[in-house]
Amino acid sequence: MAVIVPLSTWAQSGEYSPYSRFGIGTIQPGIMSNHLGMGGLSTPINDPYSINVSNPATYASLIYPTFQIGIRSQFVTQSNETQSQKLNFSSLNNFNFAFPFGKSRWVLGFGVMPYSRIGYNLVSSDSTEAGMVDFRYTGEGGLNKSYIGIAKGIEIKQSEIIYDTTGTPIDTVKKVKHLISIGANFDYFFGSLSRIREVEFNSLDYLNSRFTNSTKLQNPGADIGLHYFTNLIDKKVGAELKKRVNLRVGLTFSPEINLKSTITELGITYRSTNGSDRLVDTSYFAEGLNARTYIPKNFSAGIALEIINSKDNNLTFGLDYKFQQWSKYRVQLNGVTETDPLIKDASQISAGLEYSPKYLVNKANQSLVQVMKYRVGYRMASSYLEINGKQLSETAITAGFTLPLTVSKSASRINFGMEFGTRGDKSPGFVEERFINFQLGIVMTPYFRTPWFVKTHYD
Repeated sequence: MAVIVPLSTWAQSGEYSPYSRFGIGTIQPGIMSNHLGMGGLSTPINDPYSINVSNPATYASLIYPTFQIGIRSQFVTQSNETQSQKLNFSSLNNFNFAFPFGKSRWVLGFGVMPYSRIGYNLVSSDSTEAGMVDFRYTGEGGLNKSYIGIAKGIEIKQSEIIYDTTGTPIDTVKKVKHLISIGANFDYFFGSLSRIREVEFNSLDYLNSRFTNSTKLQNPGADIGLHYFTNLIDKKVGAELKKRVNLRVGLTFSPEINLKSTITELGITYRSTNGSDRLVDTSYFAEGLNARTYIPKNFSAGIALEIINSKDNNLTFGLDYKFQQWSKYRVQLNGVTETDPLIKDASQISAGLEYSPKYLVNKANQSLVQVMKYRVGYRMASSYLEINGKQLSETAITAGFTLPLTVSKSASRINFGMEFGTRGDKSPGFVEERFINFQLGIVMTPYFRTPWFVKTHYD
């Protein structure tokens, strides 16, 4: 029977879950704070003031140079049939920068963020002819992703007549009716995974054994994104807006990633006396083994509808579907391909809603409550792990808000998202994890009168 062993010092690793033992660990969300508040809805969302790494095509919607940094905190209660424990840990969620260049919606960006995390300490005990034996499994580490991204937007415009307050036409302007964007992230994955297996006898008549596997991984990858925006309805009476409806559709695809893996393995026997281990012999050692780890392809598709009414209320809601073919995950070493029958295809469905009481008006004349954005959402996922013929599931309800920093006279803002969810259950072979996750994101853009990276002509 698996037993959870408390180890609070591991809170710094950014992950502590028995489910992170498999594959390359627990896959990190890879979304920004504002997307977390909408249940993970991200593929169709193109915010002109925030970077959306989930779909690189959305970079083309950015208006200003934008810097983002995010922090993620988790509070988890793990329990099985006999005991439970509480854990908490924090880690960097994202570090991103993007800036428009040229005069036709070209945007370049770069950043770094975690891709997977490992953190576990599991013990199972069994009675044998040699007495009681403890089997211990520990692991830590993770995989990170850095990227350079580029996007291009293609505008299709139509003429629109501008009216004054009396309804008299005074001008004609070109307005974006359709925006088609394509983008790509050129990724570089890097990191290390450490796993240890130990067999410990309660009797001093037998030698204990420990086997350590350390794997360093690195190699490039890519993400490709497509985004489409169109204005479905734009109803006005004179200069007064009555109703506006916008449609957003997003698609992404990431091909299979072939990671170069360098493995070091060490096997030893030892005795434990008075709380300390004494090495007896080295049973196995191999350094610099060359292997290949294949992370399977994935794709996502999402749709969102934005409605702005005559009272300047803005409501956006949408759906997102993500899928990754984890059944194709494998490791090749010395010409032998290893797969894991416990690893299956993974998917997630997200639904989210965002509301802003005052969207287009001069925010300086409105109260803080009116200019904020509020979000709620829900997601349900089937992870890549299957135990006892049952796939590990995860559900969460989410909420969040955006606080514009109007005092900065820029589009800078603070995004906050949180989710309350459950992973697994207390059935045999499973551990139930009830979690509360928080993400805090800071978005910085320049004051419109003093843009970044523009040479000053006058002192």
